[in-house]
Amino acid sequence: MKSAKELGERAVCKTSFKALWNRLLPHIKNCRPCTDLCWQCQSNNEQLIRSANLPDDRKSEAVKKQQDHLSLVQKERAVYNDMTAACRKICSGSNLFFGPFLPASKKIRMHYSFDFAQQLHFPSNPLQPGPMYFLTPRKCGLFGVSCEGLQKQVNYLIDEGMSSTKGSNEVISYMHHFFSNFGVGETEVDLHCDNCSGQNKNNFMLWYLAWQVGQKLHDKIEIHFLIAGHTKFPPDCGFGLIKQAYMKTRVNTFWQTSLRLWKTALL
Repeated sequence: MKSAKELGERAVCKTSFKALWNRLLPHIKNCRPCTDLCWQCQSNNEQLIRSANLPDDRKSEAVKKQQDHLSLVQKERAVYNDMTAACRKICSGSNLFFGPFLPASKKIRMHYSFDFAQQLHFPSNPLQPGPMYFLTPRKCGLFGVSCEGLQKQVNYLIDEGMSSTKGSNEVISYMHHFFSNFGVGETEVDLHCDNCSGQNKNNFMLWYLAWQVGQKLHDKIEIHFLIAGHTKFPPDCGFGLIKQAYMKTRVNTFWQTSLRLWKTALL
């Protein structure tokens, strides 16, 4: 605006400036954030690049390998999208909200996604005063369970003095507490999570879900695992909003962290 004023020209607004920049200088842009970091995709892409001087059959083999992988990812994502759409349809036509409710008291099918986030640290201060540089911050674990139909997420904060691991025992404990205190009383459940064998894809998790059905807490539970490297789903979105607010707020204790996350959930 200052340059335009000195030249006697009219200054454009920010939106017009961005539109002109994208039209006139499309080759100059910021690096876009990666939605997924898939090792299989990177390996396949490297093979495609290196196959430039190879025979056609080797090129076709590399292309087919990447196409098969992406086709599998698209099928899994399509299943996930269908389940979330069905859950939203059920919730839109009824007055559902987080419980607690009696187990298996409503003949409906719900969909939940759960995951761990990267650990938070406190004390945290956006200004970073000098003495804080020498402190060893305390870790705060973050586990989230998202209901796509209600578009709400329940977050669990775990102080490092209570639990410092992210194993199947912790996941089962948080999920059992969620079903007992925040479930909507559904009879059938679809669960989505990542492929981590230490947390989700193991016998202990399957035994717990079988126990839920055996105790008549649910009539049917299905658990689905997203393709490794392509696991972006609603819990990650909730964690991103939480960390954005957390980075702008001064936090000194674990309870202030809990209050900050609670206010973020209200927003």
